Amino acid sequence: PGSSPHICHANVTDSTANSSNVTSSAKEARKLRQKMTQYYGSNPDALLKIMIALEFGVIDGETRSPFVAGGSSLALFIAGSLPSVI
Repeated sequence: PGSSPHICHANVTDSTANSSNVTSSAKEARKLRQKMTQYYGSNPDALLKIMIALEFGVIDGETRSPFVAGGSSLALFIAGSLPSVI
């Protein structure tokens, strides 16, 4: 009584388990981010190497779309030229 007929106990249990998994993943991601920040903060040579790898596209997971790059350049150009037109 008083609860929606579409919600059953199993769904509530599953959603609770999912939220705890998301919370633990967020905590793990935060810890990893802190470790990486500390590592690259104390090793400028490693930071330079990872920045070079990202910039020149050595890492396969880091792919950039030329269409997105062109579109963002066009949008920024138009936004920058508006003050002189107005």
